[in-house]
Amino acid sequence: MRSSAGSSGSSRGRTASGARPWAPPAGEAAHVRLWHPIRAALDDVRAWRERVVDEQVRQPFKQAFREIYLLTPAEERTATYSNRYAAHIVHYRRLYALFKERGWQANFLGRHDGGYNGEARGEFGGGEWRACFYHEPVDDEDGWTFEHAATDQVRFERGHGRRWREAPLADVPPLVFSEAMRDVDLFVGVTSIAADPDWADRGEDRRTAYWREAGFGALTASAEVRRAALERILPRTRIAAAAPSTAATWSCAASCAPTGSISGRPTS
Repeated sequence: MRSSAGSSGSSRGRTASGARPWAPPAGEAAHVRLWHPIRAALDDVRAWRERVVDEQVRQPFKQAFREIYLLTPAEERTATYSNRYAAHIVHYRRLYALFKERGWQANFLGRHDGGYNGEARGEFGGGEWRACFYHEPVDDEDGWTFEHAATDQVRFERGHGRRWREAPLADVPPLVFSEAMRDVDLFVGVTSIAADPDWADRGEDRRTAYWREAGFGALTASAEVRRAALERILPRTRIAAAAPSTAATWSCAASCAPTGSISGRPTS
């Protein structure tokens, strides 16, 4: 938790280091909000993670180990849109189901009017902000519906009365940006063909190169958090002596962690 003066604390009334946080004078009101790692200093985040692991705290939702997403230099240059999760090939029906599960609104892709331009919208910041995730069907498939889709840009809009106006990425509050991109990371990470272990059995096609690159490329923000969690948890287990210790192996373990688990991709 955090008081209006900005000191962070736990539900037991202490900070991660054990000190008592600031408290308002008796009789005065104070604003309290949930602690979020994007508002905290790196040392504070590390201290909370250590405490959660040391005390074996089971949080009702991912908080101490919550992934954070900051504006990148590339996004500063593009200014109004992000290509961070563009050009991925995803299983479309899984993607659409995940939109619904996370509370995003999206049109359904298909061979009908408007069915070739996908746009999913999710509201954040108490409904003041909206993230728009664009996608389109892969154009080499037959049938009335599409098995796969290709991802595109993420843009942000701000509400002005009953209208929405596009906003520069730099104007989006860091917490709103981080939570929206966390959802998009989930959408891509769970539904990408790179997460499909059976894809390689289909033989060579023009998407196999993408499968290899996305499946064994650089770690995403969620994978970095999984690696940090593994580095803290595994040395405390019975298999510590047999656990791998090289950075390369940690990276592989993090990128290959199953979805939906405590060390998986964003879930809540």
